[in-house]
Amino acid sequence: MSALALFHAPRAWLPKVATARPMVAIREGLLWTLPFLLISTLFLLLSQISRMAGLPVQWSNTLSSIYWMLRDILPWIASISIGYILATLYRLPPLPTAFLCLSYLLPIDSLLAATPRLAQTLSFLVAILTPLLCVPLIARLHTVRWLKLAPRGIASSAVRETLNLILPGAVAGLILLLLVAAALLPLRMLDPAGLQDWLASMPAIVLGPILVLINSIAWFFGIHGNYLLQPILDMLDHLPALHDGQHHYPINRAMLFTFVYTGGSGATLGLILAILLCSSQKALRLLALLSLPTAFININEILLFGIPLILNPWLLAPFILAPMAAMICTLGALEMGWLTLMHMQLPFSTPVLFNAYALSGSSWFGPVFQCLLIVLSAACYAPFIRRMERRQHLGQSVHIKSMDITFTRLQEASQLLTREPVSQAVLRQQNKDAAMRDMRALSHAEFYLEFQPQVTLHSRLCTGCEALLRIRTPDGSILSPARFLQSLHEASQMTEVDLWVARQALQQYRQWRNEGFTLPISINVSGATLLDPAALEHLASILSRAEGMISVELTEETLIGDEHALHHAFRRLHDIGARIYIDDFGTGYAALSHLYRYDIDVVKLDRSFILSSDTDKGMQVLSGILNLCHSLQLQVVVEGVETAEQMQALRTASVHDMGIQGWYFSKSLPGDMLRQFAQKRHLPEASALD
Repeated sequence: MSALALFHAPRAWLPKVATARPMVAIREGLLWTLPFLLISTLFLLLSQISRMAGLPVQWSNTLSSIYWMLRDILPWIASISIGYILATLYRLPPLPTAFLCLSYLLPIDSLLAATPRLAQTLSFLVAILTPLLCVPLIARLHTVRWLKLAPRGIASSAVRETLNLILPGAVAGLILLLLVAAALLPLRMLDPAGLQDWLASMPAIVLGPILVLINSIAWFFGIHGNYLLQPILDMLDHLPALHDGQHHYPINRAMLFTFVYTGGSGATLGLILAILLCSSQKALRLLALLSLPTAFININEILLFGIPLILNPWLLAPFILAPMAAMICTLGALEMGWLTLMHMQLPFSTPVLFNAYALSGSSWFGPVFQCLLIVLSAACYAPFIRRMERRQHLGQSVHIKSMDITFTRLQEASQLLTREPVSQAVLRQQNKDAAMRDMRALSHAEFYLEFQPQVTLHSRLCTGCEALLRIRTPDGSILSPARFLQSLHEASQMTEVDLWVARQALQQYRQWRNEGFTLPISINVSGATLLDPAALEHLASILSRAEGMISVELTEETLIGDEHALHHAFRRLHDIGARIYIDDFGTGYAALSHLYRYDIDVVKLDRSFILSSDTDKGMQVLSGILNLCHSLQLQVVVEGVETAEQMQALRTASVHDMGIQGWYFSKSLPGDMLRQFAQKRHLPEASALD
């Protein structure tokens, strides 16, 4: 496999990994803890400042004790936030499930209490793994009927959902405790002091790059590398003095956040400098300026999620290379005696330059050396920034998903100053509430099909019909299709609706056939159904029983999906005799390339073409599209024809025959009335069967 092929290979699996439920929960959940983390480290920063300023020792000790108290409950906060997001993804009551995750940590802490050093090392890792293991298990147990305490109708939905979590939560907690107890047996045999000695014996030039690589790869997938490495970093922070009792192991948290991860993981203060010096994109430069203030306190989430650096293969190499170079240079400076580091704790949010000055023992060489490392990291990022922009300028980014995402995120970043997040959140909630109300209304409504005939322009024969979904509410009113289809789409129910429509159309076809009558039917199918292999096979199984008399209509929006999957879906439908219609051609996602890139049988022109035919330019466009379709041997159906003038415009636009669908001939009709309409048109295919 070529190097280029290896580079592009992650495109197939990176999105799947990134959107997996555990990854989403870890990424979003740990991001939620950031305000708590900032507040807690602020107390440590104030403690260090008060000590350096010569303020009373009691002040410094009080501030430091507050920091450690908050830090001790950080694993609980992380577990709650990850559990909350996972519960949402698994459609469980979020807050009760999050509290269950917290309740599991209490007995686990008791199990770990027998080995305090092991507990300190593994506390955060256990806090992350607990919801990842328990929430999926609770979701599976939640479907078991005999574990539900409150059946439907006994209480309100909130009370019922909470009660029904009790037994699944208890069973999941018991299983978790058994697993933890079993895992602790070999872990207790491990000597934390021995692990520390093993770390101390490892050459720093070996351990340092390994830590950088793990941290960068973790952040590439959106996982907080500092949290992931916390057990190792805890050990490094508490390594005893080596050899003569004076010198300490060179790698610890303070050294990493001061000289290796300057500006945040990936040494991204250098990335900001590279963008400001090398980028010509206004949006990217704006993003760099917005992230600059927080980068000076080693917080770079704006860059990580804004460019994004996460899941962006074009910037993965410098994201590893920049901190790796900083690590090697720092260890070299220590070895040469140019740099001396104090053995002290500094919060990661200690401002740049100030942290280097403090850690180097109030030496001005520390800040100067830190600035040189920032320039070095900028040199690592600069060529990749230029290359990324060149590819975007050449229009090749469309073939790289991460670049497409980058462009979208940059557009969003440029609008940061014009957005009001609270209003946006309220609007989103209002939309969700409206969709929920619509779904509740649909649960009591009647679904049925009507059929709108398609009549040829010149022969005036009925040659087909389109099945249209209708919904009648209990009070007899008919809901607007635009309204209820949007609600069904937001509820991820369109695949089930598509299959229901296919079954109803098949039932109508069989009824007509038993009555000695046949007429081709087309049904609307969403892109979600075509792109889901299982749903596609189910649809094909239904339509295959119609002997080619039921075809599929797709909107142009569907054609911008996975091209390979669409070609497969079209072949599968053609194999069973179904034809492919492109509905509403010429709107929104119009592209003439669709006409030759896909194996399409029929084009349905949007009614906007016939409405604009009263102008010279409109008539020219209509005539051109009709003649183009004829030259490509594509059948045409014109939608929305309502007047005699529009019929005459179509005769003028093209001498070729075409289908007409609209109120000029008929509105949508029930199945029995459509048969009467078609037979009055003396359609040969709609006559009695011999």
